[in-house]
Amino acid sequence: MDETIIHIEDLEDEIKGYIKKINSDIGFYWWKRYIYSAFWSNISTPINLAIVVFTGITTTQTTTKNLVSDEVSALLGSTVLFVSIFNTFFRPNEQLAQNQKIMQDWAEIGEQFDEIYYDRVYTKEEKIVRLNNLEKLFKSMSSLKRTNDNNYFIDLIYLIARVLCIRKNIDWIKIDNTIIENRERRRTMAIASGAGAGAGAGAAMNNMNNANPPIIVQSSLDTELHSIQDESHNIHANVHANTNSSEI
Repeated sequence: MDETIIHIEDLEDEIKGYIKKINSDIGFYWWKRYIYSAFWSNISTPINLAIVVFTGITTTQTTTKNLVSDEVSALLGSTVLFVSIFNTFFRPNEQLAQNQKIMQDWAEIGEQFDEIYYDRVYTKEEKIVRLNNLEKLFKSMSSLKRTNDNNYFIDLIYLIARVLCIRKNIDWIKIDNTIIENRERRRTMAIASGAGAGAGAGAAMNNMNNANPPIIVQSSLDTELHSIQDESHNIHANVHANTNSSEI
């Protein structure tokens, strides 16, 4: 990747494009090899068991001559022949081992993608490094795709499994959208909360600055003062009257 990139938005868009493509491809091919391995595992085990059992029965029949009837013995011999031909031609054990190895290779690619995806980057230089790592990983995936062989019958089974079972869970990292949505939601809430707190503090300061001084109801105070003065005059008058009467 040329480090003369100027706009960081272009970097982020290119990184997102690589992440989306790599995430989808790893999930697609890993699930494909998982279905292949499951198919050959369920084929190879019964075939090997059938060959061992039928061969043992026919060998015992050849030795004792009284284990099963001749018709059953001939049928078992024919079955062992056809199963052996199928096992020799399709090689289920080899197919199973090969697909398990390819599935493991894709899992290792997925682990490398996990390290790149979940690594936190902040600066422009760190994002350039992430983009370079994604490009290298994409080239490795392209090389691995060319080594994969196909079986059209199993591909049909894989298509049916995708429609009925896997559905939209084909990506290697399915949780990434949820993480991004939650992170963006928390960031939006934090920004909104900070803006609301700032606006509230500003409004409070404006209210304090613009607040009118307390209004004193002067008329009520004057009335109460006059009432107190009247009571004082009455008391003095009564005292003076009582003093005069006592002198008489």
